[in-house]
Amino acid sequence: MFMETLDEVINHFPKREQQQILLANTFINERLNQKLCAHALRTAKILTTKGLSIETVVAGILHDTIYQSDATYTEIEQIFGTNVANVVKEASIIEKLRRAF
Repeated sequence: MFMETLDEVINHFPKREQQQILLANTFINERLNQKLCAHALRTAKILTTKGLSIETVVAGILHDTIYQSDATYTEIEQIFGTNVANVVKEASIIEKLRRAF
């Protein structure tokens, strides 16, 4: 199921952007459990079907990494760029606030 969802997301983008999706998938698989990885790919699929940008989809894949793993903003910024890192950071802040109340 993971591979099918990943393929659906990848195939939506041109070849030059597909590598970013694969890199994000590898990143989460090294840091998150299987349940969170499945959630991340479902999120990416939803964002992809809405026609959102590659940066938004990559951020969707990574959105739990700061909150749920040892990944850092700086690490994400270095690998995926500032825009993606900012979205992931904001998603982490929202999740922390949601869980606090």
